[in-house]
Amino acid sequence: MPRSHAETIRAGPLCYSDSPKSSSLKRFGPAAGELVAPSGVLAGLQDRQLALVLQAIHAEINHNWTLPRLAGLAAMSRSAFARRFQETIGMPPMAYILRWRMAVAKSALINERLTLDEVAERTGYGSAGALSHAFLRAVGCTPSAFRQQREEPAQETGRY
Repeated sequence: MPRSHAETIRAGPLCYSDSPKSSSLKRFGPAAGELVAPSGVLAGLQDRQLALVLQAIHAEINHNWTLPRLAGLAAMSRSAFARRFQETIGMPPMAYILRWRMAVAKSALINERLTLDEVAERTGYGSAGALSHAFLRAVGCTPSAFRQQREEPAQETGRY
């Protein structure tokens, strides 16, 4: 019987059952030899409607994306789009955008030595303050602290 996106679970280690009454181990993932549909972004890229959205997000990360705009790109209703995105990608569309923006910001802070204003502009935040606030919530430290933490090991070994 084919699995839906929500039923497709990546193969994983043995885990304890979530049931408080049971301490038995159960395996999460496919049985030996079972084919598993791709999950996450790879599955999204195989879906024509979601692929258009993912390509647009990655091409214009600094765009002011909204759920109605993303759903429009996919030619779907907001609720149908949000549900399919969640089931296929594994997170809501706006959470995906936040995660991608933080990945771009981290890379720019470390590899390109951009100012916070430049990183904010590149990632779709209106100011360095807005970027810092979002970064702190998502990453757990400010962009400046993140950059400094990444520079300290390189300085200790004499590498940049």
